Amino acid sequence: MLQSKQTTLANLPVTRHIVQSLGGGVKKSLGQNFLVNQKILLKFINLLDLTKDDIVIEIGPGIGTISYTLCQKVRKLYLIELDREKEKALKKVLENFTNYEIIIEDASVIDYAKYFGHLKNVYVIGSLPYNLSKKIIYNLFNSNLDWRKSTFILQKEVAEHYTSQPPQAHFLGIFASIYSNVKLEFVIKPECFYPIPKVYSAAVTFTNKQEGSIEDNLCLSNFIKSCFHFPRKTILNNLKKYSITSDMLEVIGINPIKRPSEITLDQWKQIYHLIVK
Repeated sequence: MLQSKQTTLANLPVTRHIVQSLGGGVKKSLGQNFLVNQKILLKFINLLDLTKDDIVIEIGPGIGTISYTLCQKVRKLYLIELDREKEKALKKVLENFTNYEIIIEDASVIDYAKYFGHLKNVYVIGSLPYNLSKKIIYNLFNSNLDWRKSTFILQKEVAEHYTSQPPQAHFLGIFASIYSNVKLEFVIKPECFYPIPKVYSAAVTFTNKQEGSIEDNLCLSNFIKSCFHFPRKTILNNLKKYSITSDMLEVIGINPIKRPSEITLDQWKQIYHLIVK
């Protein structure tokens, strides 16, 4: 399928051919956009510093643009794909490899324990559909998958939310910080995809902190999210329903007139402990 001089599938004519002849076309409802820039694809994959001994889970492989290169780099590749019509394309694109497995599941609700409970130190990668990216990341972070590092291509605006910090933090930035050290690596132009999306994208890495239990982290993140429902209110007003007073906040060094976006993760943890102690 590929000429010998080509090293990746990130090529517009090749991508169009695979999508039209094997992949069942482009499904906008599933947010399908495929990388067609080889430099960006390699730069994206290299964010994980993979070796031949590593195990990788790719979310939303589509026609295998990223998968083709990953199979050359790692010991085992698991592909979580929602669109059954892409399975034919994946098998054809990866016909010269034996180190992959396709799992037809929805990554926003997949039970990671069912498929990957036996794995350790897994890497996760994916160019995620814009309309499902937050649900996919939420499900991954609140699973018991033993993952080391993840890198995703997201809508640029969403990527900036995940990497935001006080005093201008978005809830997603605090949420990501509960589970990981997060970094926006680089911005990607719309022309690097087929079809061309209307917005810019960005590559983001999440390095697992492995702190706290799944249950504790979930409760903490749900509590913080509830306080972000009214981001313009002071933290004191957001916490009245928990019987938290200004004196209680001042004792732990938090100004009660601050907004949720100004509160650090450590401060959120202090507030949460006031409520659950």
